[in-house]
Amino acid sequence: MNARFRLSDEFIPTFSIDNLERSEVSTAKREMKNWVDWNWTNTLTWMTTFNEKHNLNLMGGYTMERFQTYWLNGSRDGIPTNDELLHYVKAGTENPQADGVNEYYSLISYLGRVMYNYNDRYYLTASVRVDGSSKFMKGMRMKIDKAININEVCDVNPFGVEALMAAYNDGEEWLEELKHYLAINYSYLKTYFNEYLPEFPVVILEGTYLVWVDCSILKRRSKEIVEILLEDEKLWVNEGSMYGEAGEGFIRLNIACPRQVLIDGLDRLKRGLKEIILLPH
Repeated sequence: MNARFRLSDEFIPTFSIDNLERSEVSTAKREMKNWVDWNWTNTLTWMTTFNEKHNLNLMGGYTMERFQTYWLNGSRDGIPTNDELLHYVKAGTENPQADGVNEYYSLISYLGRVMYNYNDRYYLTASVRVDGSSKFMKGMRMKIDKAININEVCDVNPFGVEALMAAYNDGEEWLEELKHYLAINYSYLKTYFNEYLPEFPVVILEGTYLVWVDCSILKRRSKEIVEILLEDEKLWVNEGSMYGEAGEGFIRLNIACPRQVLIDGLDRLKRGLKEIILLPH
């Protein structure tokens, strides 16, 4: 059984410091978010071998999941700023607004799988899954599919179970070598950006091989940046906005690759970003 609870509460007042930084409208915003989701999985597995070469693995079970989202925010424009011409109390009633949502959905799935291999060489598998997602409201199936793909648990294949067991039981040496290789890749990327792309800050890496780059200097949306890089340099990176509003203006790079591929990719990225800077808005 897995359960996750997330709660955030933030208050964001936006005021100008001086005339150079003053925006047209000052805003105060308060936002509260709360996500709760849990899942319960039970499976039963039966394995047997007959005639020494025939191996059969049967698995059946069910999964129950529930997701709930609650958020509330409010904002008010036209509040007093630090501009000396606005040191009186302003009405502050322009565009006051508040909105929020409270929704949940649940899923019960029954699943089964048959795996057969002959002499540990030839594999055959069949899987079935029955769930109640068709009973959900319009658009809910799409939400579930998106959640599964974001967590990257949608592509399990017959070799996945064996590979997982091998990785946990015998993969420590390989993992240590991989971590060392990735550390060198990250060090190379940081040095490259410091030398050739210092105007694009690299977010400090925290236990992953996916590097975030701040492209806010381009004053373009992440999606637009990614499309230009793909079209002009044949370089495919992830747009930060696909991971949420906070990722807008960022791109995400995968450095889990051979070093020569990384070097070629960084050269393409440098050319692409330099060209984008020169493009008119």
